[in-house]
Amino acid sequence: MIVLLTVVLAFHTLVITEIIPYGIVWAGKISSVGNMRKVEVISIGVNAFAILILLLKGDYIQRLSTKNSFMCFASDP
Repeated sequence: MIVLLTVVLAFHTLVITEIIPYGIVWAGKISSVGNMRKVEVISIGVNAFAILILLLKGDYIQRLSTKNSFMCFASDP
């Protein structure tokens, strides 16, 4: 799944850099470069977030919190 999302992310990067014409994506509904950039930035953000979540769930990268960060809520007897 990570590989597929990475390929999609690369595709949208090629669209936003106008290497791939934006007329063939989004069902041809985008009519200007400005609209294309807005939609592509959102798409790239969503895909990057999905990759991040999958990397966290698969323990490929460590979470920012540590085990000891929750110890301040525990009470000692």
